[in-house]
Amino acid sequence: MKRLLSLLVLLLVVSACEQKTKSFHGFGGLDIGADFKSLPNAKDFTQIMEDEYNIARYKLSDEIGVVSNLNISTENGKISEVRFVSTDETHTATIEKVTQQLVRINTKTPIKLDFIDFYNSADKKIFFVREKGQGLKSGNAGNQTKYSYFDEKAIIRNGDIIQRNIGMKPASAQK
Repeated sequence: MKRLLSLLVLLLVVSACEQKTKSFHGFGGLDIGADFKSLPNAKDFTQIMEDEYNIARYKLSDEIGVVSNLNISTENGKISEVRFVSTDETHTATIEKVTQQLVRINTKTPIKLDFIDFYNSADKKIFFVREKGQGLKSGNAGNQTKYSYFDEKAIIRNGDIIQRNIGMKPASAQK
């Protein structure tokens, strides 16, 4: 009887673990924290800055399809930010399905930004942004959506770059 009860408890634990929602880390193997140089197609990217890489068109996965203007930022060789734009060959419904597993962040801004949605992963480590067509500056922007996902370090790094560019001391240096 004890063995049967132990087996039942073990099955319940395994079942509960399998039902736990997997936290979002990225698409198509471009996960936040992954080593960029170890990606099988890292050599196909053009290095545009010391820690930033770009490719004009890229098949993100079989489920998602082709995206354009894929940018990857790294920190110490690890992926910290991924940005891309949808194309006519992108299955955006697959990406939208992922956003249903994320936590929507309600942001209050002085101007209305209906075309931008902010999300956070269940473990609160990854941020995800969706910018719909009308906010993009291109000829057929109405059909495109810009996606980006990044970690907290990328937010701090980008804030520091902006502050340096406008002549301010970076917030991370003011500790």
